[in-house]
Amino acid sequence: MKTVAIVGNGPLEEADKRFVGAADIVTRFNLVPREHLALSDRTDEHFLSCSSKQVGDYLAAGSYESDPCFRNAGRIVLPYHPGIIAACMPQPSWLSRLKGRRADWTSVCERAAARFGKQLVILTEEDYRSACRALGIGGEGRDFYPSSGYLAVMRALKIYQPSMHRIHLLGFGFQGWKRHPWPAEEAAIRALHAQDRLSLHAVA
Repeated sequence: MKTVAIVGNGPLEEADKRFVGAADIVTRFNLVPREHLALSDRTDEHFLSCSSKQVGDYLAAGSYESDPCFRNAGRIVLPYHPGIIAACMPQPSWLSRLKGRRADWTSVCERAAARFGKQLVILTEEDYRSACRALGIGGEGRDFYPSSGYLAVMRALKIYQPSMHRIHLLGFGFQGWKRHPWPAEEAAIRALHAQDRLSLHAVA
């Protein structure tokens, strides 16, 4: 049985870090807290939310070149399809666009992945809308959006065979950007934990 560790950016205990370092497959997100990497910077998949200003700044500055998570990852996963970013995500004002702000950094990420020989996966528009339906939020509005962590969990449940893989979630604190539906995501993931479809590790 292979261990799949999906590591959120919430607090990790030392035991959690050791667990992640020993996992067979490790997924991390965006700008990973450096304290998470104290015992191991193992990363197989690096999710980058190319609709966010934070990730946009990271890509525009070329910060990925020295980022151990990006460097180690064999696969870069973009949770938000360009069609979803255009149709559903907040768009920058004209003044922000004049300053170089953009809503979609997918093309920049594609070039970075190609430059370093990384596989690139972009989740489909239906992946996003399916997650919205599961969480009971509108898939076409601009009020609430499934988090990249929730989309990663849904993808893992789809691609990993339960007979061969066990999915573990660590550092999932269910808080952050105000437009992610944290209560709904927490309820959905706790239900999956109760159904024994994954293991949700407690966050201190």
